[in-house]
Amino acid sequence: MKNTFINRLTPVLVFFFIATNYTFAQDSKEKLSFGVESEIMTWINKGYHGSFWIGKKGLRARFVVAKATYPDKFNPEGFRNLTSNFYEMEIDYFFGKKRNEFRGLWVALGTGYTKQSIESETTNITASTDLIAMHTGVGYAINLYKGLYINPWIGISLHLNTQEVNVGNEIWKPNLIDPVLGAKIGYSF
Repeated sequence: MKNTFINRLTPVLVFFFIATNYTFAQDSKEKLSFGVESEIMTWINKGYHGSFWIGKKGLRARFVVAKATYPDKFNPEGFRNLTSNFYEMEIDYFFGKKRNEFRGLWVALGTGYTKQSIESETTNITASTDLIAMHTGVGYAINLYKGLYINPWIGISLHLNTQEVNVGNEIWKPNLIDPVLGAKIGYSF
C-alpha cells in the first residue's frame, strides 16, 4: 500500500511544489508573508490542528498536520472512534481589496494523505487505511486584532482510493466524499 500511496501522491506534490515555487519567484521584490492557524473543531473533537502558511499577493501555500476523532453520530452503524490523521498541502487564493493582507474571501485547492482508523462496536477490533485526498473549500478571513484573525470555512474532501477494510469479521468502507467545515484562529506575521 505504501508504494502505491507514494506513487500516486508524488506527481501531485511535485505539481504543487513547482506551482508554488513559480508563483512566489515571479516578483522577488514583493515581501513574503507567513502565518499560523489552528482549527477550533479538531480540538473539540479530541484532536489537534497545526497549519503553517507562506504567501504573497493574495496567494499562499498552506501546510497542515491535524487529527480528529469524529462524534458518534458521524460513525457508520456498528462502528465507533472514527479517527483521521491528516497531512495536507493547500493553495489558497484571496479576492478583494485586502487580498494582499490575506483577509476576506478565499478559495482553496489541495491534496494530502489521511490515515483513518475505526473500531468495531461488537469485537473492539480496530483497523485502519491510508487515503489520498483532494480538497477544495471556500472561506472568509476576518481580522480581529492586528495579525490575529478568525477564518470560518466550508469544503469537501474527495478520497481517491477508498476500498473496503476488514475490521475483524465486519467490513467498513471509508466515505468517497466528506463535507468539512469549521473555523480557524490564525495569526499572520
